[in-house]
Amino acid sequence: MYSLYSQNQDRAIEFFEKFDKEAIKEAIVKHLKQDKTDTIEYCKEFPKDSVKRFYGNQIVDFYEVNPKNDKVSKCILIGEKTFYKSIE
Repeated sequence: MYSLYSQNQDRAIEFFEKFDKEAIKEAIVKHLKQDKTDTIEYCKEFPKDSVKRFYGNQIVDFYEVNPKNDKVSKCILIGEKTFYKSIE
C-alpha cells in the first residue's frame, strides 16, 4: 500500500492499494495546488515479512511547490541544500 502524508495537516491525505504512477502524481499536484505551503511525504508500507513493518511506513520522496518557479516538484535534500525537480 502507498500513501501521501500532509505535513501541514499532520495526516494521510490519500491511499493507493497498488502503485499507479499517474494517480499518485495527480493527487500530489492537486493537493499542492490547493495548499502551496505544504510538504507531501510519499510513503509505502514495508513488506509483510519485514520486521520493520511494525515501525510504520517507509518515506520514499518529498514533494513541495518550488518557490522560484511556483511548480509542484520533487524535493531533493543534499546536505544543507534543497534542489527541486518539476513533476508538472
